[in-house]
This record gives sequence, C-alpha cells and structure tokens, in this order.
Amino acid sequence: MVSSFGWLDVDAEQWQQMLEVVDLFRETGTVDDLGVGTIRDAISDPLFPGTSARVGPTLRGSCPPSWAL
Repeated sequence: MVSSFGWLDVDAEQWQQMLEVVDLFRETGTVDDLGVGTIRDAISDPLFPGTSARVGPTLRGSCPPSWAL
C-alpha cells in the first residue's frame, strides 16, 4: 500500500517548508533515540540465540554441536 498526502500552499515560504518535510521522508536510516534497541538485543540474544537480525561473523548458539544431539 502506498501512502500519499497533499497540501495547498499560498506562498513560496510555505512551499519551501513542505519541500523540506517531504525530504525528511526520503531518509532511509533509522535512529534509536531512546536506546531501547540495545536493551532489546541484550535480552533477546541469550533467550533466542541465532535469531538476531544483526549481521555478524558467526551465529553463536544457533546450532548445537553434534555431540550434544
């Protein structure tokens, strides 16, 4: 589903302000202002190993060693 919005501008100043707002939607990065992502990762990694969406060098704990099976 594609979202859209419209506006009526009366002068050049309002037009420029709306262009600045539209440019904010073009940013692709995310910012964790509250810092809850770090807490979430600290709790979820030990509880659910190997299910993290983070890209890392290894997936520790995702598969038990063969002797444990």
